Amino acid sequence: MEDFLSDKDIIIPPNYDEPLPRCQGPKLYPFKDRESNINFIRLLSSNDDSGEPGQSYVFEVIISSQIFALKVFKFYDANEDYANLTAEERTAVSKKIVCAHMDPFFNECRAFGRIIEAGLNGKVAVPCYGHLTVSAKLEDELKRRFHVKNWHRPKSEYEEPVSRRQPFRAIVKTLFLTRLSMDSKLVGKALRDLKRIRRLKVYIMDIRARNYVAGTLVDLSNAITEEHYLFYISPIWRVRLYQKEDLEYFDGMIEELGIQTWERALPNDTYRSKLRPGQELREDKRLESAVRTWDLIEQDRGITSLYRCPKCKEESESNCSTQGSRHNSPEKKMRKTPHPRFQILIREAKTR
Repeated sequence: MEDFLSDKDIIIPPNYDEPLPRCQGPKLYPFKDRESNINFIRLLSSNDDSGEPGQSYVFEVIISSQIFALKVFKFYDANEDYANLTAEERTAVSKKIVCAHMDPFFNECRAFGRIIEAGLNGKVAVPCYGHLTVSAKLEDELKRRFHVKNWHRPKSEYEEPVSRRQPFRAIVKTLFLTRLSMDSKLVGKALRDLKRIRRLKVYIMDIRARNYVAGTLVDLSNAITEEHYLFYISPIWRVRLYQKEDLEYFDGMIEELGIQTWERALPNDTYRSKLRPGQELREDKRLESAVRTWDLIEQDRGITSLYRCPKCKEESESNCSTQGSRHNSPEKKMRKTPHPRFQILIREAKTR
């Protein structure tokens, strides 16, 4: 069994004063002022009266005199996802692992944990400050003030005193005051951010306009962060579909919003449809050639240039037979990175 499928350290319910989740992989640390009182100001997401189901409720709150967005998660039952596994898959994947990898709260913990580890907190998605708990004693108050009641809490808990019920799990984020989701000026950065997140092996799996504020991704509750049991038990073609879905949905979101832009996550099908059969074949060969060349570069990190010395044809300056001004002259100096036009080819090829 793979190490990341080990559930020996997982405790349910967990200790909320430690980084979560307890499974192997990235973790989100507790919010530093989690013991402070939380003043709920208003509900930012839809309530139960709207008829829109969701995995959480988002509130504007004040904690220690600072304003935040607090995402309070509904309770998650792993039984349904576990029941969808085959008997063979259950021998490798325990119910605790399913919970750690599929609970929307843990999904965000793992995704933000990976982003923070990479030093990109607030640069590719909304700034995240950690997790905390909200006392079950506030359930009636939240229901009365904001008409939220469908927490999916186990029915058996309502037979217990409030003091013995599970607390609500929440994640603290920056509050954006604008209602703008996306516009043509924000598409480019949003796409670059998405690709940077994907390079961290975090796949959002829920790209839609309502999950963006001012072009910034704010919802990662459906994210798959590697290592993940779905990638272990699924055939390779399905894994590729999981990995490509974000790009397809990003283009679909931009089209649905009616935003006019040249930015695309995947090659433009309209452009490709205008190509004659021979042109399309040449286009495919051009992209395949770019991938092969790039793979050769990745195999040997010592080769960082696609350009050779025009005199001796050496890639390495130390091996250059001229060793003179010609090799080091500005017009002949070897590039340390691929030419920009070649980088475009690489991007096209790697998203296909």
